[in-house]
Amino acid sequence: MLKTVTKTKDSIIYSVYKIIRLIVIISIIIIGMNIIPFILFGELASSFINYSIVIGVVCGIVICVRVIEKKKLSDIGFTFRKIDIIYFITGIFMVLILNTIVISIASFEAGGNLFPQLFDKLLQAKRNIFTFMVIPLSEELIYRGYILNNTFPKLKFMHRSIISALLFSMTHWTSSEGLSLGIFIFTFIFTTFVFGLFFNLLTLITKSIWGGFAFHWFFNFVEATLFTSTSNYNLTIITTSVFLVIGLFVLKKIKDMGKIKRDTIQNIIWRILFFEIYLIDHKYAYFMIYIQISYVI
Repeated sequence: MLKTVTKTKDSIIYSVYKIIRLIVIISIIIIGMNIIPFILFGELASSFINYSIVIGVVCGIVICVRVIEKKKLSDIGFTFRKIDIIYFITGIFMVLILNTIVISIASFEAGGNLFPQLFDKLLQAKRNIFTFMVIPLSEELIYRGYILNNTFPKLKFMHRSIISALLFSMTHWTSSEGLSLGIFIFTFIFTTFVFGLFFNLLTLITKSIWGGFAFHWFFNFVEATLFTSTSNYNLTIITTSVFLVIGLFVLKKIKDMGKIKRDTIQNIIWRILFFEIYLIDHKYAYFMIYIQISYVI
């Protein structure tokens, strides 16, 4: 009887049920938090709605993990250790490094230095940096915390990572007028999928959501502040390429993944990188061949 229960809880259907259960609980909490203010005042402030979302997600996670499943929050990466402070700071520094690389390449493409104007724009930002915490924290708890670490236990990390990244990507599939189907697929589907895989790797390495959360939060703030009017297709390609390069070197350091499987993933990433660089400028694509040879050696 015990084996039957265990098999049921390890099944794919049960994992899907757990995800649906989490979404339902979170939705009930968020709706409940917003009903009373709406009845009293007849309207809701957007800031209150945003904060009710993160409160609903945290409470929903705690109810599902601690109350229903009787597990520790640390099992899903929702940890509170001293090392997590270092992971958090590291996530922010990674965003600074990433954007330095992206802006440097964009400056080269534009034929001028973009750093001064973008830096001034960042200093004059009118948006509250802390309001950008709400969505990233909610997404990291759901996709990297609960789904990646607490569902589909029979699947290997790579397969769970793909599922988590795909679900994360699907929430970003928004319509955008004036974009061709190809650009829409790359910008809103493929790019967010790559970002999801990257955050999954951070969670795997740190055993915590905080490094990925810090990166996600600060990245969203910087991108929304700096590139609202200056972003373009090439910047999206460049940013995704940098993510893929980081992923390549992270994969090379992971020891618990078989060499053949790791080499296969790396070869796929190299082909994607080659195609992306080719989209920016054909001549750079040939330079990628030299980099790949150097990387392999």
